[in-house]
Amino acid sequence: MKENHQKVVNSISPLRFFKWRIQGLIIFCSTIGAIIVPQVIHINENQILYYMSSLAQVTAALLGLVLAAYTIADSQLERLDDETVADYVPEMQGEYFLYITQISINSVVTIFLCFFIINFYKELSQKLFSVFIVDTSIMGIIAIVSITLFIWTVCNPKAFEQKGTVEKGEIDKAYAGEQSLDSFRSFLGYYNRLEACITEYASNLLGKNNNYRFQKAHLPIFQALDILLSNEIITRSVYSKIDDFRRYRNALVHNAEPESVNRTIYEELKEVYNLVNKIVTSNEKDKKTYINKLDQYCRDTMFNEFDKKVLAHLSSVESATFSEIVKETNLSKTTISNVMRKLIQAERVCQEKDKYRIIK
Repeated sequence: MKENHQKVVNSISPLRFFKWRIQGLIIFCSTIGAIIVPQVIHINENQILYYMSSLAQVTAALLGLVLAAYTIADSQLERLDDETVADYVPEMQGEYFLYITQISINSVVTIFLCFFIINFYKELSQKLFSVFIVDTSIMGIIAIVSITLFIWTVCNPKAFEQKGTVEKGEIDKAYAGEQSLDSFRSFLGYYNRLEACITEYASNLLGKNNNYRFQKAHLPIFQALDILLSNEIITRSVYSKIDDFRRYRNALVHNAEPESVNRTIYEELKEVYNLVNKIVTSNEKDKKTYINKLDQYCRDTMFNEFDKKVLAHLSSVESATFSEIVKETNLSKTTISNVMRKLIQAERVCQEKDKYRIIK
């Protein structure tokens, strides 16, 4: 069996190097160096003014550029009308906002230090002047490199592909099944038939005189599932299982190498489709039997390895925040968000303010 060992390189990753603690350590080391190391470069007054004013102008110009890029990127993400990337958009927006905040603070501090040196360099001692000009230079370098990496990230045409590759890898690990290299088209075929079956059945339940726009347009999968749930055709466990299939389909279509499909998920999808199809096509007498079979099957296969891992962690502590769960399980925020939503729907976990705990 061919395994994919390709490492996904995300342009956000280098930005994580410039965390506040790392920046503080760099500034601390540069400050100590400026104090201990004798001055080796001597600059005159004109050079000081030119260097600091140029650094401030370049930093301000790049900050303005990156703020404009962020505004455009965020608005474009908001307007995306593609359900296959719906799960990735909030995570990308959160990452972009976090790093644009960090970049803005770095840039403003750099500009302020430049102005401070321009106005007060004559009053500073030689050692203090060395400390300020070295630290300002380091801050400027960090700001400019961070801005460059952020622009690269915003313009990255493979952003969704990278997200899909990461999520597919995590889902494959969660189900721990062997990979099949000839099931990609079959998986998509079964999922598309399942979705068509659900949306068609939900549309029929709506009736002819209901919402006009759903009679003319394709019924969204979540809307269709909500209709079936409200009519007691499916349960929360079935809803969660179909949502898992949807996430895996999204990860597949945005994956760099989608040929390999997790056999466990594939077999579960086929079984769920067959049961849903029987519910849709059977008479009223047999429908209830197939509804119960579908619910029982989804309950039996509901929790994967990641769900169990999160449950085990929450069982070992009284409660935990979202960030603590992400840190302890070493999973992506998107994956943990989906896991927590599933566990809450299954009434195994409850949320109290910003913490989660097991329901006993």
